[in-house]
Amino acid sequence: MKIWQIVFCTYLAVMHSLLSSAQRRGWSDEVWIIGGKKQISAPLFRKWKPEVQFDGRSTVVTGNNVQLAGFRVGLEYKRVHRFGVGVYNWSSDISSAVINNEGMAEDRKYSFTYASIYYERILFFSRKWEIANTLHLGNGRIRVQNRPAGANDFNVLSDQIVYPVEISASGFYNFTWWLSAGAGIGYRFMRNAPQEVDEAYEAPVYVAKVKIRITKLLRSIFNSDVKNEY
Repeated sequence: MKIWQIVFCTYLAVMHSLLSSAQRRGWSDEVWIIGGKKQISAPLFRKWKPEVQFDGRSTVVTGNNVQLAGFRVGLEYKRVHRFGVGVYNWSSDISSAVINNEGMAEDRKYSFTYASIYYERILFFSRKWEIANTLHLGNGRIRVQNRPAGANDFNVLSDQIVYPVEISASGFYNFTWWLSAGAGIGYRFMRNAPQEVDEAYEAPVYVAKVKIRITKLLRSIFNSDVKNEY
């Protein structure tokens, strides 16, 4: 079973358990956001909500602007706490040329994939806007391959398990009650990485997110008041 299948199945099991046992009508609470405390209550808010996001990144690796494709699935609790798991991978391997000790040019190729657990704290929200801080704790693999001058095939130069840590701040704009898009900036730290890889991959990240509220769309078929939740 592939890692994304494990992630998604685990998410569905946890979501079903929590939503079936913890979702209540008539509850109310008070949460902190920028500007002070805000009262939240049903039916405009739900104590537990599922979350699915396309969660891409752009970063600089070995001088290249690289796209990191990914998605995350999780749960939202009392509107301001989000947590779950994400899976990320370079959209394509990164290639560069290096000069060896003999002055010959060699081709080098980098790949990077990782899974993470995340926690996101919503600092401000309204019907149209949202500001949040996010922490990712990852477990992944960096592979560096090298092709000597005149050779046809790449050889594995380094295959390293790494533990990326990423912090970021981002903003969301809600275009409709079911579609949102956002952007942000952060930094990725690499734990347990050799120096040559650490220098290449520890860098600022630029975040792009799209959220399609699939479960909300499905629920709206049977209950039009779902459109008023936020």
